[in-house]
Amino acid sequence: RMNCYIPANAISLEAEGTNVNVNLDSNYGIWSLGLKVTFDAENLTLEGINSGLFAIDENSYSVKDGVITIFAENAEIANVTDTGVAFYLVFEGEAEY
Repeated sequence: RMNCYIPANAISLEAEGTNVNVNLDSNYGIWSLGLKVTFDAENLTLEGINSGLFAIDENSYSVKDGVITIFAENAEIANVTDTGVAFYLVFEGEAEY
């Protein structure tokens, strides 16, 4: 079974935004993924998603009412078997951690 998660230490506060890693672990091999991520839309704004193991562009996701819907696939249509950061969520705003 593969795990897709956001670890507690994945949040990095920087001047240009807050980066949140979305990680893959125990990855047996996938070539696409779809998931929804919720966030506090009153205090945060999604600025974008940066590529990691999966290439992400503006056509790979949508945002509405604090829910990010993401669909990403490997451009080579081959299994990604690495463990690591699938992609990075980039937020602006103030949140309590």
